[in-house]
Order: sequence, then structure tokens, then C-alpha cells
Amino acid sequence: MVQTTHENLIDTLIQFEMSMASLYITFGKIFPAVSGRWADFAEEECRHARWLAELSILLRDERISSRDSTITILTASRGIHFAERQIIRAFIGEVDLHEAITIALVVENSALESSFLNIFTFKNREAEKIRQKLVTETRSHREKFILWLDRVENERGQTPLPSLAQEVQHRFSPHRRTDTGTRSPGTMQYGQVPAAIN
Repeated sequence: MVQTTHENLIDTLIQFEMSMASLYITFGKIFPAVSGRWADFAEEECRHARWLAELSILLRDERISSRDSTITILTASRGIHFAERQIIRAFIGEVDLHEAITIALVVENSALESSFLNIFTFKNREAEKIRQKLVTETRSHREKFILWLDRVENERGQTPLPSLAQEVQHRFSPHRRTDTGTRSPGTMQYGQVPAAIN
């Protein structure tokens, strides 16, 4: 198996985190009434980027599959392009608050960083701690966006059963399985890029 170093991969993941921060900053400008909330999410994405930079140092001696690295970089790059497209759509007025939260929820549900980092062995204890922090905070983002989306739907007088947020939470659950005990084909797994990104 051909192996390579990880520099380009982690650099791309850092770019992904910063593209999400830019997206959230944009949403804060478009929706000033809730700009503080978007600013908090943006700062957390910047923190993720800093953690990834630390990982780059801690994992400098680890080698990974060249094929896995290439696939991961391409997938993360699609996520970056998706975020950039949403920034343009937001600035030209094509995105309301409900859709902005839904966009954020879909991307957070893909949990790109947690799956991408699985190609490393994480024998370094400090590196493993950082990985766990990334996973934990991504899950926290998902839950916050689900609750926020529910509130927005309620304020709009929408009471779908199940609500969009509940449906997204169910669909993207990493633990969802069919009656046969196998994972449902429609279930989003960590690191799988949603159709909207492709």
C-alpha cells in the first residue's frame, strides 16, 4: 500500500473549518438579530482549525494510505465549495434564517472532521484528546442547530410531525438501523458528505 504524509490532508480540513466559520459570519451579517449566535459558532469553528493545526504537529511522524488521503481531501474540498456557494446565495438574498440553520445542520451532521481523522491511528495520547474534543463539539453543534430549527419552525407557526429538525436528527443518527440489524441505506454516517454538497 502506498503511504504518504498528512500535511495536505490536515491543511484541507483546516480550510474546511475556516470556510464554515466564514459561512457563519456571513449568516450573522445577513441576520443581525441573531448575529451573536452565529458569531459563537464561527469562533468555535476557528477553534477547531487551531486544534487541527496542533494535530498536524502531533501526528507529523504518522504515515497514512495515499488513497485514503486523496479521497478525504477531495471530499473535504467539496464541503469547502459547498460553503462558498452558500455564502454567495446568502449575500444575494436566496437564504432565509430557516434555510441557513438547515444548511448548518446538514453540514454539521456530516461531521467531516471526525470521520476524516479516523484514517489515523492516534497512538499519541494528546492527539486522541484533540480528536475527542472535535467529535464532542461537532455533536454539540448538531444538537444546538436542531433545537434552534425547532424554535424557528414554532415561531413561524409550523408544527410538522415530525418536524424537519426531528427528521434530520433521525436520518443522520449514526445509530439508526433497520429491522434486519443493518444500517439503513439512507442513513448519514459520520464523514459522509450530504447530497447537497456533491
